[in-house]
Amino acid sequence: MAINEVDKYLWLAYCKAVQNAVGGLPGHKPALFFTKHAQKAPVASQDIDPAYTNYGINNIINNFLQTNDLFYDPAHHKTYTQCLLEYLMAVKIGEGDQVRVTMIGRTLASALDQALRERDRALEAFEKEEGYGLTGEQDFSQWWPSHAPAYSAAKQKVEAAAADYQAILLNTGGPTASSLARDFNRIVKALIGGQSVPGITMPACHASADITRELLERDRTPHAITYVPEWMSLQYTAQVEHWMNGVGDGDSSTQINVADGREVNESDFGHAATDGFSYGPWLSFSAGKGSTNERGVSFGSMDTDTNLDVQFSYDEIQTICVPAGDWNVPSPGRRYQLSNTASEESRNLAFPDYLVVVRNLGFKVSIRDNKVAGQIDNLFDEAKSVSCA
Repeated sequence: MAINEVDKYLWLAYCKAVQNAVGGLPGHKPALFFTKHAQKAPVASQDIDPAYTNYGINNIINNFLQTNDLFYDPAHHKTYTQCLLEYLMAVKIGEGDQVRVTMIGRTLASALDQALRERDRALEAFEKEEGYGLTGEQDFSQWWPSHAPAYSAAKQKVEAAAADYQAILLNTGGPTASSLARDFNRIVKALIGGQSVPGITMPACHASADITRELLERDRTPHAITYVPEWMSLQYTAQVEHWMNGVGDGDSSTQINVADGREVNESDFGHAATDGFSYGPWLSFSAGKGSTNERGVSFGSMDTDTNLDVQFSYDEIQTICVPAGDWNVPSPGRRYQLSNTASEESRNLAFPDYLVVVRNLGFKVSIRDNKVAGQIDNLFDEAKSVSCA
């Protein structure tokens, strides 16, 4: 069996096992997506400032999903919200203005990428100064106007391009242009507005491992706050508190193997098409904590039917609704017609509105092949040495 087929069938077997554990998915034409890189659920409690939970929720759910791919990459530079904005920029509004709109759309997308990168750099600088006690009681929104000129300039470029697009819509007139202008304005505010707007943005603050430990021991007021698109996470917080109180279904485990994967149909997961499906290594080791530079295990000519057993265990799996705020445009295809120049990314855009959260996920992999087992030992030792360096 080809090496990539082993990975493919292990992934399909795992995805089907998760689907079976989750049960029926809610919503209109639901599809199940899996991450290419593991993501850790954020800490949550009624006693913890929601800004810390909001940061993690936004990182997990606000991802770039495509209706023709089973997997998404959380390291992708675009979020769902950014792609939704690009979708609106690709809506057909009139033949005479379409070329100009396309040009403005490219300018805006580029400026937005730059502004979000500069905001991340400014946040990093703020957190360092905060650690040295140089920021006083200022939060990030009070600090950046006089300390982050690159972010300020990039933000102004976004606002200028957005104003140009709004002017075109104003000149076009009509109910579609009016609706589009309203939706467009809300998303721009959600992405780069930089202030609290009910239903549009929520405060978010990164929690490092040290901060997370402090959150569980005492109150901590967040200062490195940005405002990100609003997602309503009350159900998530309630579920995490439920688990923290020791309540759950108890231990469950499932065996998966290559033979199971052969029986799985790629169309089982609800996607509009399967032409974009691609399978990376099922078992891999990263070069260090947080690294996306991974080295996959090659199963080679090993007889996976007899020499490979995989068991994954968990205490509980829950599907949790995390609705988007008023900035979102549900089912935009029902409201707007895309132009002929719209990208495939826009045409295949999928909306994330549920999280599948697992309590105490673990794997046990048994390999009865000395060559492959030796390869795993070497990769593990290399990854461990890099992490400790």
